[in-house]
Amino acid sequence: MPSYEYECHKCGHGFETMRKVEERDKPLPCPQCESTRVERKLSAFVAGRVAPSTPGCSPEKAASCGNAGFG
Repeated sequence: MPSYEYECHKCGHGFETMRKVEERDKPLPCPQCESTRVERKLSAFVAGRVAPSTPGCSPEKAASCGNAGFG
């Protein structure tokens, strides 16, 4: 089940929760003020492998290699 980030328009509280893909945009109350004026935020998520042709790059250093997951 994926994790999504949300932000409350009423109090500004940001929070993360796990939801089914088909439920990601359904109304969700803010855990701080209980307002339903909550919007899902775009999250940066990359999964993949490091290209074997990247010199000096290993899976452990993937995040700092510049092409992690695009090889």
